[in-house]
Amino acid sequence: MKSKFKYLIIGIILLPHFLLAQTYLDTICWITVEKPGYYATNGENFTADENLNTLLQNNGVVYYEQAASFARNPQLLKIHEIRTNSHVDSVINELTTNYPEYFVNSSKHETPHQVARVVFVPI
Repeated sequence: MKSKFKYLIIGIILLPHFLLAQTYLDTICWITVEKPGYYATNGENFTADENLNTLLQNNGVVYYEQAASFARNPQLLKIHEIRTNSHVDSVINELTTNYPEYFVNSSKHETPHQVARVVFVPI
C-alpha cells in the first residue's frame, strides 16, 4: 500500500511536466504550398498573386517565406513559414478554405519543454 501511495505522489508531482509536451506557439506555422505562383517572393509583396497578398495582410501576417529555401528536394521547397501578429489559426483557415488545393498540411511550432544543456564543448 505504501508503494502505491508513493507512486501516486510522484505522479502528481511530475504531471505538470508531462502537460507541457503539447504546448504550441500560436503565431507561427508551416504550410505546404502546392502552386509555384503562391511561393514567397522577394520585395514588398508576399507572393506574385495580389488576392493572396491581400488575404495575408488582412489576417495580420508579418512574415511569409520558404522555410528551407536552400533545400535541393523539391518537396521541401514547398514548405513556407507564416508568422502573424495574432493567432495563426485564422490564417490557416482562410488559406485552406479559399485555396484548398494549393495550401495543405499545416503544422504549428511546438515550444520546447526542456532546456538543453551543453555537456561537452569540443576544442
